[in-house]
Amino acid sequence: MDIYSFLNSSDVAAHCREINKVWSSFDIAVIIGRSHKTMTEKHTAWRELMADYPDMPTPKNMHFKSFPSLFKKIAEVIFYEEQLLDLLKKQEHSAVYRHSDSDSIFSSYESVLADMRDIWEKDEKPTIAIEKQYIDDKGDIVCRMDFDGNIFSVSLNVDESVLAKMFPDWSIETCHDCARFLKHGFFVDIPLPFKRGDILTFSGSAYAHKKKTILVLESTTSCYENAHKRFISHESGDGSDLVGWGYFVGEDGLLHEDHVHEEDELGYCRSKLEGDARLLQYVSWYLRNEICLSALLTIQCRIAAQHQLDNDLSISGLWLFPDKHIIADGQAEHEIYGRDALHNNADAENGGLADQEGD
Repeated sequence: MDIYSFLNSSDVAAHCREINKVWSSFDIAVIIGRSHKTMTEKHTAWRELMADYPDMPTPKNMHFKSFPSLFKKIAEVIFYEEQLLDLLKKQEHSAVYRHSDSDSIFSSYESVLADMRDIWEKDEKPTIAIEKQYIDDKGDIVCRMDFDGNIFSVSLNVDESVLAKMFPDWSIETCHDCARFLKHGFFVDIPLPFKRGDILTFSGSAYAHKKKTILVLESTTSCYENAHKRFISHESGDGSDLVGWGYFVGEDGLLHEDHVHEEDELGYCRSKLEGDARLLQYVSWYLRNEICLSALLTIQCRIAAQHQLDNDLSISGLWLFPDKHIIADGQAEHEIYGRDALHNNADAENGGLADQEGD
């Protein structure tokens, strides 16, 4: 099995492949579970794992007890998800269907799927949610899929009495375990190639429609040696502790420090930094001791001022307008136009500031 292909970042996968990182059967099962592959691809990989790798007890952590057989738990998870998918598609009088791009209600899985494809453009967003809502029992089954019908996840949200009716031979605990056990319930050691000051991108979960976020890395979980050891041993922690810290440019054009979950989704930024994001290049240089603090602060003030001019500062009614080069990067041409000159300037944009030039 090429387990590296199940890592959610191509840069992380390339690094783990290069260092020949080896994981236990349990770690491999968790990596498969938390991957952005389709549900079918995950089930195929888990079955391949059970055929080709040794079974082992599962570790105990803050959420789960230890089970004697990993493979038995994997089989339970596969059965649970396949049963949920069958229930999702089964037409029932006490249930209706919806999808996340419409307020309409549908009587069958086929009809909601047809409507979804009718109004959803394939390149509009990566995934969409279909919900089967139980009217009397006040619960639902939700799946996320792409335009071609590939299902990435399926989840059940009902109370315990309804859950017991759906899976009468299982305990409530077993059903809950299947929903979380091999996804984000455990910490797994995934070495990262990144270092402090690297400019990275983070897209978050593949199941959420998010733009990629650019950040400068400050630290990762492995930087905190004692905590990292506890996470690896499962003495504490779970999948939510795969956390990276870094610096972002906020909507206000200012620098902010924050964290990202799923640090194994980070990747090198290979695009040109534009607009406010140009500040991150100076943050990177500062963290690598290539420029001094005063230089970073100067650039922060300059970009913040430009952000205010671009977004917040109203210029309607002013008689004097700066040339577009004044707040552009590089050496400014300090020219101003009077009212009469502006009226004769065919290139002026309705009396406002022209688009700013980049680097």
